[in-house]
Amino acid sequence: MGDTVHPLYFVHSGIIRYMLILPESGDDVTKDLSEGPTFALSFGSAVSGQPSRVGIAAVTDCVVSIWPFSRLIGLFETHPDWQKLGRVLAERLYVRKEDREIAFLTQTPEQRYASLLHSFPDLTAQVPQRHLASYLGITPESLSRLKARLAARG
Repeated sequence: MGDTVHPLYFVHSGIIRYMLILPESGDDVTKDLSEGPTFALSFGSAVSGQPSRVGIAAVTDCVVSIWPFSRLIGLFETHPDWQKLGRVLAERLYVRKEDREIAFLTQTPEQRYASLLHSFPDLTAQVPQRHLASYLGITPESLSRLKARLAARG
């Protein structure tokens, strides 16, 4: 966070989280979770040339390749296939972001948790509860109660 150099990470394996620190409380908040293989970048900051507003942290051991973002931009400008890849990645990022925003507006924490379990069944066992709770927009205690309710229902 705060860096003006924007590396593009390709996570071959492992789990990462996008995180930020809330200025008023200093709390560490999980914006997103992702599992390799995937690209990782503070995209909005890189595109706008601003300091990174989001940090990227490994949750598990990761195997990662790192490229300078400027190198990727150069490939976009000179190779149509790379430009197409960039467009497709940006489209997928947008859809993922929109889906997450809609989930926060229309679903309960229990529904968001169920969706997370369905989409990433292995992820929840490897990510610390405090990060999962933050990702879901609830406290770790609320997540514990939610898990207990679900376990009681079978």
